[in-house]
Formats: sequence, C-alpha cells, structure tokens
Amino acid sequence: PTETALRILRRHALCFDTTFREDLATLCITRYHRYGEAASLLLQLLNNEEAGISGSGNSFRTSKPSLSSGVFMSPNGTTRHELWLRFAEVCTGHPREAKVAGVDFDGIVRAVLKGHDALGAASGTADSGGSRVKGGIGVDGQGLGFQVFDRSSSAFGATEDDNDRTQQQQQQQNTDTRVINHRLGEMEGTLWTRLAEYHVRAGDFELARSVYEEALDAITRVRDFSLVFDAYVKFEESVIEALMELMDDDEEDEDADGADGMDEGGSGKAKSKSKSENTTDDDEDMDILLGDNAANEESAGASADVELAMARAEHLTARRPLLLNRVLLRQNPHNVGEWIKRSKLYMDLGEVDMATSALEESLKSVIARKSVNGSPSSLVLTLVDIHENERKDVDASRRVLERICSKNEYDFQDTEDLAQCHAAWVELELRQENWDMALDLARRSVSGKIGASGAHGKRSSKAIK
Repeated sequence: PTETALRILRRHALCFDTTFREDLATLCITRYHRYGEAASLLLQLLNNEEAGISGSGNSFRTSKPSLSSGVFMSPNGTTRHELWLRFAEVCTGHPREAKVAGVDFDGIVRAVLKGHDALGAASGTADSGGSRVKGGIGVDGQGLGFQVFDRSSSAFGATEDDNDRTQQQQQQQNTDTRVINHRLGEMEGTLWTRLAEYHVRAGDFELARSVYEEALDAITRVRDFSLVFDAYVKFEESVIEALMELMDDDEEDEDADGADGMDEGGSGKAKSKSKSENTTDDDEDMDILLGDNAANEESAGASADVELAMARAEHLTARRPLLLNRVLLRQNPHNVGEWIKRSKLYMDLGEVDMATSALEESLKSVIARKSVNGSPSSLVLTLVDIHENERKDVDASRRVLERICSKNEYDFQDTEDLAQCHAAWVELELRQENWDMALDLARRSVSGKIGASGAHGKRSSKAIK
C-alpha cells in the first residue's frame, strides 16, 4: 500500500540515511503525487533541517544544525540552485497542497528576496519573543530563518563593543543583504515570477498583480526585468483571453435562452387568446423590457471588464521604457544620461511636473565625482530649459540657477560644469532682455565671489573667464 511504503521510506530517511530525503521528495512527486510532503522535504533540505543526523544501522546521533557544518551535500550532485528551482516548481504547481503541508511559500520567497532571513534561527536558538525554532523554521509558525545559499563568513561575527552594537548590527544587516543579492544572481527574477505564478494558480489575481509590480520596483538587472515584465504581460493577456471567452459563452447561452423563450412565448400567447388577450400582451411586453435590460446590464458589465483588462495591458506596455530606465538607475544612480532620458520620457508623455521632479531627484542622487555618461551640469541645464520653454516659468529657472551658482547646493567636481551654469544664467537674462542683470551676473561670476570660495573659487573664476 502507498501509505505503508511512505511510512517505511520516511523512517529510513529520518533514522538511517538523511540524504535519502532528496530521493523521497522525488518519489513523492513522480510516483505518489504527495506534492505537499515533497515541498516540505525540499524545504528541509534548503533549510538543512536535521543536517547533523548521521549514523548507521539502528544507532544514530543528532546535533544542532549550524551555519558552518550544516551544508546539505546531495548524493546525486544536485546544487542548491536546482533544489530551489524544484521547490519553487512544486509550490507554484500545487499551491493548495503546499499550503496545507505548512509551507508558506510567499513568506519564504519574500524573506529570501529582501534578505530578512533570521540568521539566529538557523542555529536552533530562541528569538526575542520566545518562539521555538527548529532547523530555522519557527515551530509555532513565527519565523522564516533559513539559509538560501552558502553565506560568506564575513557576514557573521559577534559584537565586541556594546557601545557600537547598533552600528555593527546595521552593517551586518547590509552585508547580509549584499551577500544574498550576490548569491541569488539570476535566481532573483525567477523567484519573483514563481511567486506571482503561485498566487495566480491559487486564484489571487490581484495579489499576483501586486507581486509583479513589487518585482518591477525591486529588481536591479535588465535580464530579470525582461523575465518579470514578459511574465507580467503574458498574465494580463491571459486575463483578457479568459474574459473574452467568458463573454462569448454568456452570449451563446443568452442566444439559446432567447430561442427557447420565443418558442414558449408563442405557444403561451396562442393559449391565452381565449382568456385575456390584452392582459397577456401587456405582461409579455413587460417581460421583454425587463429581460432586455438585464441582458444589457450583464453584457455591459462583461464588456467593461474586458475593456479594463485591455487598458491595464496597454498601460503596462506604455510604462515599459520608464520601468527599464528605473532599473538602470537602480544599477547606477550616478548615470547622468539615464536621468536625462527619464525626463524626456516624461516629457513625451506630457507629464512636465514629473520630468522636473525626476531632474530634481537626480541633483540629489548624482555625485559629481562618480557621474558617468554625461556631465552633472547637463542636469541643471535641462531642468532650466524645461522651466523656461515648457512651463513658461522664467522665475523658476532663475531660482534653480541661483541655488546652483549662488547657494552652492550642488558640489561640482569640475569647475567647467559650474562655469556652464553661470553662462546659462547670463544667457537666460539676455533672452529676457535684462541687459543690466546679465552684465551684473557676468561681472559677479568672473570675480569669484559667488558660486565658490577659496581655492575652488579661484579655479571657478578662471574657468568662467
């Protein structure tokens, strides 16, 4: 019997050969179709639960799993990446079975992607709330502390000075996040798409849509962006197809009901002629009117759903350049060319305020000595041009140049950039035919009294001259 065979295999995997858990998970998937148990076993392997169990025959010993010695070594040569893919495939293909088995796939993947896995839980310790953990998973369901991939030893270390405890903990958390992101590699986009597919198969379409949006706001690689975006578009297209098929089926059912109603209405009308012809005619007219209104309301609701789904798909496709630009800026926030491209994309969409906001954000994000793909002064000049020519607000252009040239709100690395800003200010006043103001600004700029001080001011004055 299946249950007897499973019990024997479980006992063997628990007491005699812990490495057999991988084969047992494979058997649960392929032969016994116990997908929930397979997901739980794969989670134990990734979590390295009971990794210290070893022995032969009927004698075996247990030890606490540790980060250093608790690395699962597959006898079949399966890597952790392959285990992760298999685990994700089982959970996304059978979300209800995995949830019944106690596998919180959503929480696990989010903890992995955000780097919030509890490191202390992996050593079998108790957290601050006193919840017991075993193999990195809270026994009472309060914890997701399991390792994703092998961690570097530099990410761990005890705090020696109590006064610096908070700072070191923050540095350790940042290091853990960087290590996880590095170890994830190309798995990041795959995990996001698997998480969304998990909710789709569970029937939570709105939650799946929010997962896709969250993924587009979190990923930092173009490859992962293409993977997530294509899956998102495919999901929206499948929703449209399903709604259209549903609407077609409803129309066919309505046509069939209408034909049956016509036959019944004709026979009823013939029978009621001898009784009360006027009363029957009035009732039939009322039924026709009410039936048509109800049918129209249903068809209008179905067509509205289709139109909404199509609008969502079109809006997503239109947002692709901006979303891709945001990914590139997350890779390198000091890319001047991408910031200017972002403002142009907003201008093409007619969103002038968003374009100016993007350039204002760039002045806060771009560090002059780290800037690439353009000079920082081009950000200022583009912002001034939008205020002057698009918004027709010359005063806003003056305020921007005053902040840069007089108040030193941006620290340029090259004095040539500051000289271009001074020259742009003078040219702005010349275009407005403020001859005296333009002459005064030119004199002040070459005097070195504004825009810089000390040695930097001398270099800036020479550059302006």
